[in-house]
Amino acid sequence: MKWQVTVLLCCGWINNVFALVDTENSQTVGQGGTAVANTSSGKVIINNHYGISEEVFKKYVNDLGVTDVALANFFKILEQNNVDRADLDKKLREIAENYKKWSENAKLLENSDDPKVKELLRQAREFREGGKDAQGNAIPIDFSKSDELLAQAFEEKLLKIKRVQEMEEKVKAVGEKEKLEAARILAQRGNVLDTQLKYAEAADCYQRATKFLPEGFEKDKGDYLNNAGLAFRHAGKYQQAFPLYQNALEIREKVLSKQHEDYAESLNNLAELYQEQGQYDQAIPLYQEALKIYEQGLNKQNPDHAESLNNLALLYKSQGKYEQAFPLYQEALKIREQVRGKQHEDYAESLNDLALFYHAQGKYEQALPLYQEALRIYEHASGIGKRHPDYVTNLNNLANLYSDQEQYEQALPLLKDALTIREQVLGKQHPYYAVSLNSLAELYRKQGWREQALPLYQEALKICKHLGNQHKDYAIRLHNLAYFYSSQGEYEKALPLFQQAVEIQTKLSGEKNPHSRIFAKNLRRVQNYLDGKYQVVVEQITPGSSASLLGIEIGDIFTHYNQQSILGKSQFTEKFAKEFADTIGEFKLLRDGKMLTFQLKPNEIEVELEEKLKSEP
Repeated sequence: MKWQVTVLLCCGWINNVFALVDTENSQTVGQGGTAVANTSSGKVIINNHYGISEEVFKKYVNDLGVTDVALANFFKILEQNNVDRADLDKKLREIAENYKKWSENAKLLENSDDPKVKELLRQAREFREGGKDAQGNAIPIDFSKSDELLAQAFEEKLLKIKRVQEMEEKVKAVGEKEKLEAARILAQRGNVLDTQLKYAEAADCYQRATKFLPEGFEKDKGDYLNNAGLAFRHAGKYQQAFPLYQNALEIREKVLSKQHEDYAESLNNLAELYQEQGQYDQAIPLYQEALKIYEQGLNKQNPDHAESLNNLALLYKSQGKYEQAFPLYQEALKIREQVRGKQHEDYAESLNDLALFYHAQGKYEQALPLYQEALRIYEHASGIGKRHPDYVTNLNNLANLYSDQEQYEQALPLLKDALTIREQVLGKQHPYYAVSLNSLAELYRKQGWREQALPLYQEALKICKHLGNQHKDYAIRLHNLAYFYSSQGEYEKALPLFQQAVEIQTKLSGEKNPHSRIFAKNLRRVQNYLDGKYQVVVEQITPGSSASLLGIEIGDIFTHYNQQSILGKSQFTEKFAKEFADTIGEFKLLRDGKMLTFQLKPNEIEVELEEKLKSEP
């Protein structure tokens, strides 16, 4: 027995109905045949396979909330799927629920702005609900046909999506190109600002550039972060530089590997930052790892290799490890001469740093021509000029050398020039401006110009305090102001400053560091002054000195008087008490258990000074 859908038109009484009829026998039968149900839509012939009466059919129409025509199609679906009578009610309700959801979802698409899709959806709705076409012909409910139309609508929409995606990919490609160009323009702005020594603004451009880089440009991101860190470092903003350097190092490790020279560059930069803050233990292994990478590379005559050598040499010098530093200075100088030439600023940097090396050891004759040659190169080097930080540092170092040799007239104009340039280029809050203030204050102190020196020491300390109270530059400024106070006999003011400087420096670099030892020595001296324990025993008298005029003899013991310091050594010389001749009216010595008082006239005797602290970076 075959079943098919038949449309009955009953004199206009019913618009369109479906019935399942036996093509071999169309007469009414009992269970298993057909039945006629009188419904609100008219007479509907239904499959009576399940023995459904007209009353039960009407009840289902009301209960399920669907049309009688739709319900007739539900029975058709049940028949096609051989649903058991026991599951009839459950499945009817399931089909009805899905049908309602279908109708509700169809409403969401009524306002489609795609004309072709909108027409397909309209036709699908007609086959879902039934009705008439534009010519008045009856349209039967046909779920399969409705599904075909929905599939066509989907394919049409999918085609449109593919076209949109293609356009989006093109737009994305254009957008990424525009972003990349924007990033590179910002990076170029950073280069320009760096060239103008506007470091903080340059760092901002480099950082902003990283945010515009599309995916896949991680190497560029590492470069920009590295440049931003370098710019912040030059601006004296070490705390901002540190995370940028670290991020650049991590990116370069991931993208390039630990054997790449760019990774070595990041190691070197991070080490420099640690070194500038006095954290030598953290800096040394980074320098050593960078050097190892350069030495294993194909090109050992690399400028970055020379920079790492030079930086590690500077660190060893700061620790007083002169034997370890010297060969590194020499190798760096040799590489820079071969790669850059003798007129390049990198070669001048090596000359300046080697001069500092000799200067720190008191080898002034060896340091002087190196400073002078470096200064000459900086003055004539392209892109450097007299406003460049390296030129000013070299100028300041040369002035300090003249000052240490008591050539004050030659030192003073150089120090004033350095201070002026740093103020104009770097601003009054930069750590290097504080260095120049300190150097000028030292020069004034040596000449006994107290009123000129003190405010410079104080201003330098105030600037470096912004670096943090654990920074090496802050410790140095504390020490230098304390040393000034102690040289004036103001030990109560000097003591807490010395104590703080010793604490910071020892924490940063350990007790064996040269700075730490000098700080601690000067602290002990002040403590001894305040305790009345500081004494100098005369063990030898230089022939022809002022000792005989003053009645000083071997065995005399000098002490301080009224908090006025008497500095000296066991041998009395013409320089005994030089710095304090202007301030000391009298001093005392102990001879054979008796205290003797001596009157002094200004500049009548001199004091031999302790080796001063070299603080110029």
